[in-house]
Amino acid sequence: MSDHTEHMENISDTIVQDIVAEEQQNGQEVTVDQFTNNVEAKAEERVEEMKELFGSQIDVVAGQVIDNAKSYGESRREVLDGSAFVGDAHAIGAAAYTNMADRTVTYDTSAMDYGSQHDAYWGRVEKHEAIHQKDQAGVYNATTVAYVDQSGVFVETKVDALVEWQPSSKANIPSDLTPEYNQHVEDGDAVAEVAGKDAVEEALKTGDMVGLQQEIIRKQLPAILKAAGVKAPEDEYAMAG
Repeated sequence: MSDHTEHMENISDTIVQDIVAEEQQNGQEVTVDQFTNNVEAKAEERVEEMKELFGSQIDVVAGQVIDNAKSYGESRREVLDGSAFVGDAHAIGAAAYTNMADRTVTYDTSAMDYGSQHDAYWGRVEKHEAIHQKDQAGVYNATTVAYVDQSGVFVETKVDALVEWQPSSKANIPSDLTPEYNQHVEDGDAVAEVAGKDAVEEALKTGDMVGLQQEIIRKQLPAILKAAGVKAPEDEYAMAG
């Protein structure tokens, strides 16, 4: 690559990068598809302005600007859900979130960074939110489930932890997650070990956490009675004999 060609590519990169940064900062919540379409449209506007000023001598740069804008749009749509929104997810300490009321996903604006080096990470974020969106009820008939751990102690786990356990354990790697979310994975794994992973995932899909609790009781009845200090019926019969 000649120095001249490399310089031209750097200029076109900078132009598209600036357009992306402007879109990220304008504060409007648009979908990924709309965002990338806006970048491509603004790149075309910028190119027309440049041609008016400099004429055909900037045709090479102009072509690269359009190509870079299109490549950028393709790269974002390949990694992210095009119908998801772009907004300030970072304000609530998240890379993205799903609004379960209408099943919409919002990615943080940083998901749209130009020349992102973190596509693998954002791909996992997309899969995480898709599990919330497609595999979970969003409304549950209990807020906690309880079980007896291996040391014979009652443990109460919040349903909210299970809600995050499923996508965090299926879509993410530990380094993606905050300590809080890694704890959700541990808590969910413990419930899944008792009830069975399929049973927990079914309860998350249907919203029937009461049914999950009944399944745990069915599987753990002797341990639950012992932890509660109640003698199991067979013990009473043995004593009576």
